[in-house]
Formats: sequence, structure tokens, C-alpha cells
Amino acid sequence: MTVALDNLRVKGAIAQFHQAMETAPTVWQNHAQIIQSTSNSENHNFPGFLPQPREFLDSRQFQGMRDFTYNVANKEYELSMLLARNWLEDDQNSLLMARISEMAEVWATYKDSLFADLLAAGNVSGSQGFDGATFHQDTRSIGDSGNFDNNLSFNAGSTSQITAAEAQDVIQDTRGEMFGYKDDQGRSGFNSNALTNMRVIVPPGHERGFWQAINETLVSSGESNQWTSTVLAGVDTLPYLASATEIFFSALGSVRKPFIMQERTPLEIVLLNGTDDIAENNGVLVLTRQRFILTYGDPRRNALVTIT
Repeated sequence: MTVALDNLRVKGAIAQFHQAMETAPTVWQNHAQIIQSTSNSENHNFPGFLPQPREFLDSRQFQGMRDFTYNVANKEYELSMLLARNWLEDDQNSLLMARISEMAEVWATYKDSLFADLLAAGNVSGSQGFDGATFHQDTRSIGDSGNFDNNLSFNAGSTSQITAAEAQDVIQDTRGEMFGYKDDQGRSGFNSNALTNMRVIVPPGHERGFWQAINETLVSSGESNQWTSTVLAGVDTLPYLASATEIFFSALGSVRKPFIMQERTPLEIVLLNGTDDIAENNGVLVLTRQRFILTYGDPRRNALVTIT
């Protein structure tokens, strides 16, 4: 053990990093299905729903499902840091270990920023879901679902700070729209189970209105609150959203989720702490790396609402 490492124990640093990763608050995890990848890219198979049961007559009728398949390639991300030798020698307050924790927090917030970019691009041509269509749009269909709209709007008094009463109206309007989405066989009720766990993603300006809408007993002029947290499970504030007027509702109570986190390689941390490494770099190199991609899942599980 060199003098330069007296204030940095490698195992402790790695444990500190992973502990900070586990406790760092993230939004994307509430809305994405995590899928483990085993190659550079993955073919995602979204099988359609089975047709309606039928009366058994003289023989069984074997029916297939629609096959929606698309390919998603992983990306590689890295973050590297030099812990200078002088810092290691002079640190008396474990501030270097705090920098290790901050490195983990940076990873957590970076994924949320990627998630915000994914949301912001949802209504831009080329941002495709598994059916090959733009993720958020006014008119689209999947199989025999008929046209459905997950690119909505709501007229509020202020585009930057919605009131609790307005938030209740947005919840009601959006739930009603999402309840109307059909499966690829044309059957109603596609989101019936999914809407038992409904969450909203908001920029900071709209946080208070939605929080009040689901938590306060009275929302305006003594009106009783009918839209409690049993209807909207939670409010996720995402400060990285590019637009202050766009909010996103996710229906999460079923297997199919609106977004996918495809992970090829878990987040890893490596410390180059050998004597030669320290002499060459005049410090300890901390290297982190992960291969993954955040991408779109089922568009019927998410709706964009633009506040106008």
C-alpha cells in the first residue's frame, strides 16, 4: 500500500459508489421496463394480442398473433476521473470519498437527462415506437386498434404553472383518452390494468399543481378532492425536460411499459491504483463505463399533454 492510498481504500470506494447509485433518486426507473441485452443490438418482439375466444363447435381453430419486431442497438457511455496524488495525500475529511459518491449521482442524473431527451423527441418524426410510427402523434393505429391519439393538449390559465383544479381536469381527460385505447384485435380496455398505476412526469413549474391535485383534501373554493393518489400514483418532477409546457402520463400497471431500458453491460467502476499507475498518472484513475440504451416501448402506455 502506497502512502498515496492511505486515504482511499479501493474496496470501500467501490462500495461507496454502488451505495450512492442505489440511493440516487431517478425518474426513468418508474417508467421503463429493464431488459437485459446479450449482444450489440436486440430484436424486440412485441407479439400482438390473441383473437377473441369463440364457441367450441366441431374442432379447434388455431390462430396466430401479429408480430411487431424492431431492432435496437446499444450505446456505450463512460465517465473517467483522476484523483490527484496530492489530494489523496492531503485529504483529512474523506472528501475524496464524497467525490466517488458524486460520480455515482452524476450517472443517475445523466440517465434522467437522456430520458428527458427521449420524451422531448417523442412527437418528432423519426422517433419511432415498435409499430414504426412516431411515438406521440395525433392519429395512428396498431393492427385493428383503430385510430388513437396520444399527442394531447390542455388549455390552462398559465402554461408554466398549472393549478390543482386544472391538474385534476388534465388527469380526468387523459385517463379517459387512455382508457379508450384498443388492442390490435380492436378490443376495448387495453389499458384497464395498466391505468391502476398511473404516474405523471412534469417540469418543475407544474409540480405543485399536480401534487396538490392528488394530496390535498380541498383543491379550490372548498371543493372536495376526488382525485387522490389512488387515481394518480405519483408525480415525477424531471428538471431536464426541454419544454416547460409538456407533461407525460404513463400507464404502468401491466407488463408492457411505455419505455425500455436495454442494458448490455451493467455500470462498472475500475480504479487503477497500482504503484506504476499512480506514478505514471500522478494519481488514481477512476474509470466508469456502461452499455445501454433508453428507447420507446408501447405508445398506448404513454400520452403527451401540451399545456396551452
